[in-house]
Parts: sequence; C-alpha cells; structure tokens
Amino acid sequence: MSIKLENIKKSYSIGKTEINVLKGISLNINSGEFLSIMGPSGSGKSTLLNILGLLDKSDQGHFFIEGNNVDSLGKEELAVLRRSFIGFVFQSFNLIPRLSVFENVELPLIYSNVDKNKRKQLVTKKLEDVGLASKIYNKSNELSGGERQRVAIARALINSPSILIADEPTGNLDSKTGKEVMNLLKELNQQGITIILVTHDQKIAEYGDRIIYLKDGSIESCSQINLEVNKVVKKKSKWIQNNQVISGLKIIESIKLALGSIRVNKLRSFLMLLGMIVAVFSLIISVAIGDAGKKKISQEIATFGTNTIWVKRDYSDRKRKGELDFFDSKNEINNFDIKYIEKHNSDSIKYITPKLNFPMKIKYKNLNEEAYLIGTTPTYKKTGNETLKFGRFINHHDIDNHHKVCVLSWTAYKKLGKAEDILNEYIQLGRERFRVVGVFDDKNTSILEMIGRLSRDRIDIFIPLSIAQRIKKTDNVSYIEAQVINFNRSREIAKHIVNSLTKLHRNRSKFNYETLARYVSSSKIILGTVSLIIGAFASISLFVGGLGITNIMLVSISERTKEIGIRKAIGATSKDILLQFLIESATIGIVGGGIGIILGLFGIFLIQIATKIDNLFSMPAITIAFSSSMLVGVIAGVYPARNASKLEPADTLRYE
Repeated sequence: MSIKLENIKKSYSIGKTEINVLKGISLNINSGEFLSIMGPSGSGKSTLLNILGLLDKSDQGHFFIEGNNVDSLGKEELAVLRRSFIGFVFQSFNLIPRLSVFENVELPLIYSNVDKNKRKQLVTKKLEDVGLASKIYNKSNELSGGERQRVAIARALINSPSILIADEPTGNLDSKTGKEVMNLLKELNQQGITIILVTHDQKIAEYGDRIIYLKDGSIESCSQINLEVNKVVKKKSKWIQNNQVISGLKIIESIKLALGSIRVNKLRSFLMLLGMIVAVFSLIISVAIGDAGKKKISQEIATFGTNTIWVKRDYSDRKRKGELDFFDSKNEINNFDIKYIEKHNSDSIKYITPKLNFPMKIKYKNLNEEAYLIGTTPTYKKTGNETLKFGRFINHHDIDNHHKVCVLSWTAYKKLGKAEDILNEYIQLGRERFRVVGVFDDKNTSILEMIGRLSRDRIDIFIPLSIAQRIKKTDNVSYIEAQVINFNRSREIAKHIVNSLTKLHRNRSKFNYETLARYVSSSKIILGTVSLIIGAFASISLFVGGLGITNIMLVSISERTKEIGIRKAIGATSKDILLQFLIESATIGIVGGGIGIILGLFGIFLIQIATKIDNLFSMPAITIAFSSSMLVGVIAGVYPARNASKLEPADTLRYE
C-alpha cells in the first residue's frame, strides 16, 4: 500500500513550553517498499512512526493511504484501518504477559470477529511459519528474546496486513537473533508487504530499499539503496470494506477476555466480589427475617386467636386518689361484675374467664421456688386456646366443691423434673397441698410474653378460682379474659365492657383493655422496621461494593495502561475496550450476586431450621437482589471503562 505525507507537523506542550517534534515532514512510500528511518534520539522518529501507524494524529498536514485522506477519520475508523492494513513489531515486543503465545497472536483475529475454528487454524499456521509451533501454549515470560519477537511478528502478520511497522525490532536482541529477525522481515517484504523500520543501527537500516535520516523533526537526507525495486506488490481488499466503523468484538469473546482478566488477580477480584456478596446476602436474609417474624406471629395467632381481649383495672390514676381509696378492694373487678358482663354481653362474647394471679412458694421434693398461681375457671382452656399434654383441666365440679387440684404449665412441669407419674402427685403451694390433675402442652408465647400474659421462665400453676379467692380472702379478680364472637368488633366490645365496669363502680375506678390484634399489628410494624433497617444496610453495602468496584477498576486500568495500548495498536476500538471493562465489572456484580444468593439460601435454610418455619424463600427478593448486584456492577464500571476507552494508543504504549 502506498503512503503519502504532506507537510506533517506535530508538537507537544510541556507546561507552558511547546516543543515542535515534527516540522513539516513530506514523504512518499511506495507499495511494497522497505523504508528504514534513522536519526538520533529526539529527532522525531517514534512520533513519525506513530502517525504512520495511525496510533497518533498530526497537528497539521495531510496523510494519504492508497490515495485516501485519513486526516478526518475518527478514532474508531482509525482502529478499523489499523487492524485491517497495519501490523506492529515493537522493540519491547509488547506481548501481554498473562496470555499464552497462542492467545497473544490470536488477539487481532478476535477483534476482527474471526470465528474460533478459523482462528485456531490461522494462529497455528502463522506460529509454524515463524518456527514456534512447539511453544504455542507457553507464556511470553517463558520465551527467549528472539522467540518473543517472533511471536510479535506472528501477531503483526496474523491479519495479513499490507504494511508492517517495526520499531527497533532488534534493539533487545543479540546480533545472531537480530539477524534472523531481519532476514524474516526481508522475506516478508519480498512477499509484497510494505515495511517501515525505525533503527539506530546502520547495518540494520541497510536491509531496506531506502533510508531517510531525521534530525530535529525534519528529513535531513534520503538515500536509495536498492535502485531496482522488483517485487510482488501485496494487494488488499477494497478500502471501503475495511472502513466500516463497527465493533469487531462479539459479546461472548468480550466475556472470555473479561474473565481472563479477573482470574489474573484473584485477591483483588475477591475483594470486589466481597462487597456484592455481603450486600446480596443481607438483602435476602433481611427479607427472610421479616417473613420469619411475621409467620411466627401468624402461628402464635393461630394457636391463641386474635379475638381475645383482656380487661383490667387501670392503676394510672393512683396519684389522683388517696392511697386508702385507691387500694379499696371495692374498686377491683369482682364476681358480681363478671356475672353482669356475661349477662349483658352474651350476644357478643363467646367465653369469659376471670383470673386471680398471685405469687406463692412451691415445694416438691427438692424444688423450693416461687410460683405464680392463677385462679381461673374451666373456660380458660377456651379463651387461652390451650391444649393438654397430660390429664385434664379444672372443671365446674372443682370450682363448686373447692377441690384442691392444680394444672401445671409446661415450664412448671419441666421445673418439677418432667416426672411421668406427676399426675395425681401432691405439691405444696404455700400452706396448702394440691393434687396435680393435668399438664398443659408447650406453646408459642412470644406475643403473650410481650403483653405479660405468659412467661416461659415463670412457674405458672392453675387452680380453681374459688380456691384462689379463698386463699386471698376476696371475691375480686386480677383481670378478665374474653373471647369475642366477631374479631372485627374486638375493640368496640372491649370499650363497652370498660364503660360498663366504670358505671358499676360509679366512676371510682378506671379500667382499660388490651387486644391481641393490637400487639400483633405492633409486632409486624416492628418486624417490618427491622427488615427495612437491615435492607437499608444491605443497600449501603451495595453502594459501598459499587464504589469498591470503581476504585479497584481504576487501579486495574492504571496498571493495565500499556495492555490497553497494545490492544488498541492491534485493532481494538474504543468500543471494544469499553465493552471489555464494562463486562469485567458486570461479571463481578453477577458472580458476587450469584454467590450472595447461594449463601443467602443457605442462611434461609438455617433460619428455617432454627425457627421451624417453612417457605421463607422469596423469589422477588432474590430477583431484586441479583438484579441490583448486576446493575451496580455495570454502573460502577461505566466511569473506569470510559476512562480506559479514551486512552490514546501512542501514549499508553509509552507507559511503564
């Protein structure tokens, strides 16, 4: 391919100083010519070579390839031209260390969208041509200098370029290996490839057909060595077919390249993954904890019933009344009040249970502790929705005949040693001996504990209300427990009972009520708040994880600056680089999200075992967590990926 330069100028600014590197270079290079460029350091050789190789653009002048002006072409178009027409051989080889010989040579074909099978054939053949068939899977650091340069030449030739640009190709080689490389270049030139060579060595320069000497940014002299240029001229496909500005990289190949980069630095990749893992795990677990709590409450509601209400004396008006008046037993709920409520609320209340609670010492064998006696009636089994493990509950016969019988709570039963023959045994309660006639089954008590109705640690013992009142020498009760017929009227009925009691006591006492539904609602609100807090922390973890990805990707790009330059030199477009780094960050989000989901599912499994609650898996939560992780991965990679794609190949190749 022929090249024409007209009055090419290039300058760089260092601080406030402008340095003119090229000062009006005009040059014609014929198709199939071997041109050597010489000159001292700082003469502009490398800058001229970068412009000829489409790695850099001039400030002024015109540049033609095969008569086509390339001055107005954008970065993407120049990248397509580089991978289609130009091959590069560098002094420092510029192989990517983590890739094998095969993978290094394969890269230009990947960016040219050549299919996998054809790539394998072309790379294998090209490595055979340069004598490296036996080194195909070696890493570049396992090769000698000459072998590395042969790999670089194979890579430069893999797309069958019309122009081969060699920057000091023998600079890092011994004389024998250097001669072998130059003979190979000469042979390629004989096949019709235009070769442009930069060197400091006169003998190396003399391999060319013509030598130009640069000094202070200008062509000082030009000498013709081979006056009879009689060679095959390599023909290339039509210009317009190669000047299609599309990304040549398939998504699947981008993913492979991204995964390869991630595997290189395992610790760094793990640190990026960790933020995503923690965030996704937290999101899934927060939803599971909330669901577990709600289902736990629902289970307890099912065993106790939301249509239960409690009415008791309100002691908040103690300061308003005198001490003697306040503690007058006439101000408490009594048997008369209970009968009145039963009579006047029979259409709205299914069961009503009075309770008189007070502490008392229990003695049984070696046990000597304080118990909590609950004097009650047979209806408690209904209002409390209790089930018996052993024996029976208190009946009306016990009430009417003042039988000294008792029923143990599950906690009391355990305290007494879980004796299988506890039924009909006698226990000492204060000064009285009571016969055990039953034991309640264990019961979920979280809600009931919260409102003070039951306690797992308290030794509750149920006795006939008539006996409890005889012991306390009163006909009062501590409170009443009622089961309403219509749950939706629970509050209305409770208020009606409170008003009735207030009137019965001629406003001398205040009464209040509690409903289980109210506490259930409060519990769900609390659980929802806890879930939101955990979810908020998980969202913060996602944000922090995203920042971590951004920071580490920026560090990675800084460390891989030269690699980016190499990729661009061999034909990667800015879109290819952008896509590769975006996929790297997205892969971190996807893999981190996947691991987070696996750990989250395991965590849910443990929660289910601990709480004995099934079906805590929330597909929407898992989907949202995974999607968020992937989205954060992509967003976190946008800024670093754009930075990487904007890097100039000429600048990045100089980066060390």
